[in-house]
Amino acid sequence: MRAAVCAALLLALAVLVGSGATARFDHTAQDHFAPLVHGPQRSHPFLLTWLNEWLTIAMSLAAPVMSTVLALAGCAMLVLRGRRDRALLWAGVFVAGFLIEVLGKLFVDSSFPSGHTMRALLLAGLAAELWPRRRPWFWGFAAFVILGVQLKGIHPPSDIAGGVLAAAMLLLILSAVDQKPAWRPRSQSVRTSPVER
Repeated sequence: MRAAVCAALLLALAVLVGSGATARFDHTAQDHFAPLVHGPQRSHPFLLTWLNEWLTIAMSLAAPVMSTVLALAGCAMLVLRGRRDRALLWAGVFVAGFLIEVLGKLFVDSSFPSGHTMRALLLAGLAAELWPRRRPWFWGFAAFVILGVQLKGIHPPSDIAGGVLAAAMLLLILSAVDQKPAWRPRSQSVRTSPVER
């Protein structure tokens, strides 16, 4: 149910972005909330220069090639832990995310949805499943990447929101699939002897 809500919101946002309804808001946000859009200048304080360097490193982990390598490594770790079914589900989630990104960029806008945002959230979900005790660190990493996407002006807010909705939808579908009971063959009925009848 929640995945369907995310899908509906994603489609509605895609229609708004495709029609240009969000363009004014997106341009305003990029003008006022993307101080690192051209990289740190000499006028920027040291903090912004330092932040720019760390954001670049974090965002490189959510780039297409690196995120694919990390996702494959995570799936391999699940297989080594004897959880092949989960590895296949996660692989399917990443493939579905790639398809959503390609379709959005083909039919909606050349930057919708934000792939960095979506991949960062999916990687955080996979890492949180592998190492549950470090879950806050992984979600913090995803939030840091999303912050970087905005501060560096790589994507406008509507694209970032699209990436968040796409990742949320995929993670909710994954969790719903996980909760379904596995198929089990019927147990053979115990035959009773005529005396017991």
